[in-house]
Amino acid sequence: MLSETIPAGAEMRAFPRHRTLKGGVIIFNSSRSTINCVMRDQSDGGARLQLPSLLGVPDQFDLVVSDIPRQHCRVAWKAGQAMGVQFVAA
Repeated sequence: MLSETIPAGAEMRAFPRHRTLKGGVIIFNSSRSTINCVMRDQSDGGARLQLPSLLGVPDQFDLVVSDIPRQHCRVAWKAGQAMGVQFVAA
């Protein structure tokens, strides 16, 4: 049993998250399908994306944002119109 308590608001992620507001594009279906999104948070290991709808978003896709290289992503969680993605090797 863990005897230490974790302070409220403590960062438990492997990579620190930084707030951002960048337009992006989700690319899938052999680059034949795209969905516009907004990157709201970013870390070295992933990001939080906001979309008009999560319908039709596959579990894995490529993400293009202006100032970062194209990233292959895996969906980690979905809630409302937001989702967390993990950057993975293609």
